[in-house]
Amino acid sequence: MPSPDGETKARLDYQAGFLGRDVLTVTLGKAHSCHCEVAYQHFGPDDFSATDLIWVDSSHLQISYFADRDHIQTCHDTAENIRIECIVKPELSER
Repeated sequence: MPSPDGETKARLDYQAGFLGRDVLTVTLGKAHSCHCEVAYQHFGPDDFSATDLIWVDSSHLQISYFADRDHIQTCHDTAENIRIECIVKPELSER
Protein backbone atom coordinates (compact mmCIF):
# COMPACT_ATOMS: atom_id res chain seq x y z
CA MET A 1 0.00 0.00 0.00
CA PRO A 2 1.79 3.17 -1.15
CA SER A 3 1.90 6.40 0.85
CA PRO A 4 -0.01 9.38 -0.59
CA ASP A 5 3.18 10.77 -2.18
CA GLY A 6 4.20 7.33 -3.46
CA GLU A 7 7.62 7.47 -1.77
CA THR A 8 7.00 4.80 0.89
CA LYS A 9 5.19 1.47 0.77
CA ALA A 10 3.49 -0.32 3.66
CA ARG A 11 3.18 -4.08 3.39
CA LEU A 12 1.19 -6.52 5.52
CA ASP A 13 2.41 -10.13 5.43
CA TYR A 14 0.87 -13.12 7.14
CA GLN A 15 2.62 -16.46 7.55
CA ALA A 16 0.58 -19.32 8.92
CA GLY A 17 2.58 -21.53 11.23
CA PHE A 18 2.22 -24.99 12.70
CA LEU A 19 -0.10 -25.17 15.74
CA GLY A 20 -0.91 -21.46 15.84
CA ARG A 21 2.67 -20.24 15.48
CA ASP A 22 1.56 -17.62 12.98
CA VAL A 23 3.32 -14.31 12.33
CA LEU A 24 1.72 -11.10 11.04
CA THR A 25 4.19 -8.37 10.04
CA VAL A 26 3.74 -4.82 8.76
CA THR A 27 6.86 -3.42 7.11
CA LEU A 28 7.67 -0.03 5.61
CA GLY A 29 10.14 0.60 2.83
CA LYS A 30 10.99 3.12 0.16
CA ALA A 31 9.02 2.57 -3.04
CA HIS A 32 12.04 1.58 -5.16
CA SER A 33 14.13 -0.26 -2.57
CA CYS A 34 14.37 -3.79 -1.24
CA HIS A 35 15.22 -2.55 2.28
CA CYS A 36 12.37 -2.30 4.76
CA GLU A 37 11.83 -1.85 8.49
CA VAL A 38 9.33 -3.62 10.72
CA ALA A 39 6.57 -1.37 12.03
CA TYR A 40 4.35 -4.02 13.70
CA GLN A 41 4.53 -7.74 14.49
CA HIS A 42 2.13 -10.20 16.07
CA PHE A 43 3.33 -13.69 16.94
CA GLY A 44 0.31 -15.95 17.31
CA PRO A 45 -2.95 -16.85 15.59
CA ASP A 46 -4.43 -13.78 13.94
CA ASP A 47 -7.24 -12.68 11.67
CA PHE A 48 -5.05 -10.60 9.40
CA SER A 49 -8.10 -8.97 7.82
CA ALA A 50 -8.73 -7.27 11.20
CA THR A 51 -5.42 -5.36 11.00
CA ASP A 52 -5.99 -2.01 9.30
CA LEU A 53 -3.40 0.26 7.68
CA ILE A 54 -4.38 3.87 7.01
CA TRP A 55 -2.06 6.55 5.65
CA VAL A 56 -2.97 9.81 7.42
CA ASP A 57 -0.45 11.62 5.24
CA SER A 58 2.89 10.74 3.61
CA SER A 59 4.76 10.77 6.93
CA HIS A 60 2.14 9.23 9.25
CA LEU A 61 0.69 5.69 9.19
CA GLN A 62 -2.02 4.34 11.50
CA ILE A 63 -1.97 0.62 12.32
CA SER A 64 -5.03 -0.66 14.18
CA TYR A 65 -5.36 -4.18 15.54
CA PHE A 66 -7.02 -6.24 18.27
CA ALA A 67 -5.04 -6.84 21.45
CA ASP A 68 -3.85 -10.38 22.10
CA ARG A 69 -2.88 -10.82 25.75
CA ASP A 70 -1.66 -14.37 25.14
CA HIS A 71 0.88 -13.63 22.40
CA ILE A 72 3.62 -11.11 21.63
CA GLN A 73 2.60 -7.95 19.74
CA THR A 74 5.10 -5.19 19.00
CA CYS A 75 4.25 -1.84 17.40
CA HIS A 76 7.04 0.69 16.85
CA ASP A 77 6.75 4.50 16.98
CA THR A 78 8.66 4.99 13.73
CA ALA A 79 9.94 3.00 10.76
CA GLU A 80 11.67 4.33 7.63
CA ASN A 81 11.26 7.86 9.08
CA ILE A 82 7.48 7.45 9.11
CA ARG A 83 5.58 8.14 12.33
CA ILE A 84 3.52 5.12 13.34
CA GLU A 85 0.33 5.47 15.36
CA CYS A 86 -0.57 2.16 17.01
CA ILE A 87 -4.28 1.86 17.77
CA VAL A 88 -5.59 -1.08 19.78
CA LYS A 89 -9.19 -1.86 18.82
CA PRO A 90 -11.67 -2.66 21.59
CA GLU A 91 -12.31 -6.34 22.11
CA LEU A 92 -15.63 -7.73 20.93
CA SER A 93 -16.86 -8.00 24.53
CA GLU A 94 -16.09 -4.27 25.09
CA ARG A 95 -18.19 -2.97 22.18
